[in-house]
Amino acid sequence: MTNKILLELEKKYDWLTVVIFPKRRGKAAVINELAALAKNELILFSDANTEFARDALKLLVKNFGESNVGGVSGRLILKEKRKRFSESVEEVKYWWYETFIKKAEGKLGILIGANGGIFAIRRDLFKQIPTDSPVTDDFFLTLSVLQMNYKFKYDFSAVGYEEVVPSIRSEFNRKVRFSSTNFQTLFYFKDLLFSKNLLLSFAFWSHKILRWIFPLIAFITLISNIV
Repeated sequence: MTNKILLELEKKYDWLTVVIFPKRRGKAAVINELAALAKNELILFSDANTEFARDALKLLVKNFGESNVGGVSGRLILKEKRKRFSESVEEVKYWWYETFIKKAEGKLGILIGANGGIFAIRRDLFKQIPTDSPVTDDFFLTLSVLQMNYKFKYDFSAVGYEEVVPSIRSEFNRKVRFSSTNFQTLFYFKDLLFSKNLLLSFAFWSHKILRWIFPLIAFITLISNIV
């Protein structure tokens, strides 16, 4: 049904090109192929469940007026539908904190991870996403722009909306999947851990690395206290 609607819209709008993939090949492979077909200066990325505010694209594009800006992320607002407090996965509260960090990093041009549902990069900075090992595509593309010494900004006014997953189990499975692919992504950007840009390295360690290894640190602390 979706393919049919898209093909009808392609007939209606001459600027729209629809590419349909009959076989599943993974998100990274699809992004790589679509990026190769892109002709404009900028490439916009989104998710199937993201809704953009009317002015979101215009606000994102304005940031590319600076030649040293390689990528820009918009702000993702999570909407949570629940009947009782016990049904909440508390993702919205966590996201307030995450947004605060992203906004601070964006002011310095060192945003560590763009919001996958709403971000854009310069087309000539696109780096093929590995398909031989699972990586987090938006995280990979953000770090690849930073690795090429371009700024990655965060536009708080360019807004996209997503609904929170309906259950704790679903959210847990999503977090496990992202954690595993984030670790894989890290191996491609180990040089950023000790970058000449000290702020970038600090943000990478404090925002990502320490968060990932905190369970290990907590376990070691527990054992040392017992000893």
